[in-house]
Amino acid sequence: MKIYSYWNISKDGTAGELRLAVRLKTRLLVATRTNGTMPAKNKKALSAGQLAAISRLFGVLSEPNRLTLLQALHDGPLTVNELVEACGMKQANVSKQLAILHNHHLVKREREGTFIHYEIADPMVFSLCNLVCGKMAKDAKCAAAVFHPEI
Repeated sequence: MKIYSYWNISKDGTAGELRLAVRLKTRLLVATRTNGTMPAKNKKALSAGQLAAISRLFGVLSEPNRLTLLQALHDGPLTVNELVEACGMKQANVSKQLAILHNHHLVKREREGTFIHYEIADPMVFSLCNLVCGKMAKDAKCAAAVFHPEI
């Protein structure tokens, strides 16, 4: 299983090429993936520290409440109270999850008087979610074809 961190994911116009730029502390790794395979010349081994950092980031994104907060922030900045109302979560839980998202640079905050507005730090997180949803849809389609070939 290949695991990458991310900061920028873009789809090139030629032959469905997907470029994934990885920023890990001091290094920037760019991997190119075309049609499900990665050319051998672009494969770069990640260090144990890099893999641990990637694992932590995916761990942060594995909590459904955090994904709910990110989704609520998709259309723009919101305060904690607005997020409580939008997500149907308790204020303490919203604050706790926002702190985790902020510590991992997924959201940023800006004080405006007595209110703190949270917003997405890098909209690329939605590209990552779209990639995951695409994989899940592809897997579901393959599973459906096995059990229901008529579909």
